[in-house]
Amino acid sequence: MNHADMNNMDPKVDTLDQQISHSAIGTVTKVDASSKKVTLAHEPVESLSWPAMTMGFSVKDEALLTKLKVGETVDFEFMKVEQGYVITEVK
Repeated sequence: MNHADMNNMDPKVDTLDQQISHSAIGTVTKVDASSKKVTLAHEPVESLSWPAMTMGFSVKDEALLTKLKVGETVDFEFMKVEQGYVITEVK
């Protein structure tokens, strides 16, 4: 690789594909379609050393919100982005 080419790279560029994905299981407590967010009471997330907690997540694709129903337990994948955490997949 020619390191001179790296001068054109923007270090602030942060795409989801470049992030580490985390997995968790959680119960949906709120779905807010207008803000594209969901609140989940999730189990501990070992990859982040997080205890179980309730927190809000944005969703990568608004269509994911149709898969989420209050009271339902789901397996989900999420990533850290500049604005917080975003769910990328729901199983």
